[in-house]
Amino acid sequence: MTLVTVKPNRTAFPSLFTDFDRVVNEVFGAAHQPVATRTFKPAVNVLEREDDFVLQVAAPGLQKSDFEIELDKGLLTIKVERDWSAGEGETVKRQEFGNYRFQRSFRLGKLIDTENVEAIYEQGVLHVNLPKREEAKPKPARKIEIA
Repeated sequence: MTLVTVKPNRTAFPSLFTDFDRVVNEVFGAAHQPVATRTFKPAVNVLEREDDFVLQVAAPGLQKSDFEIELDKGLLTIKVERDWSAGEGETVKRQEFGNYRFQRSFRLGKLIDTENVEAIYEQGVLHVNLPKREEAKPKPARKIEIA
């Protein structure tokens, strides 16, 4: 009697997730590697209106509680530190986003009324309203009499 070692043919009985991993790897490249905390610089628009400036910070997928905004000695700093993890009973097969951190700082000039700065987060964009001081607002044209 001869003993023969039989190795199962993996292609004959593939598992759903083995095939899924293979397809993901073929389409996206290397096998799943956990994503470390990413530090990035979000895009910012600065708008000027008659009575104020508005900073628009592109930060999709966050909650307003993820932001920390500080104004100290004319320096406006916006910070986010967000940690993400799979839920209970979930296994990450591929992760391309998750934990990330950013910080942007803006030096505010003397044109800004720093006591009345406000912020709102909606539809993935943080809007920081920077009202102008009265002396910085445009004045209407006036006629000057010649003496």
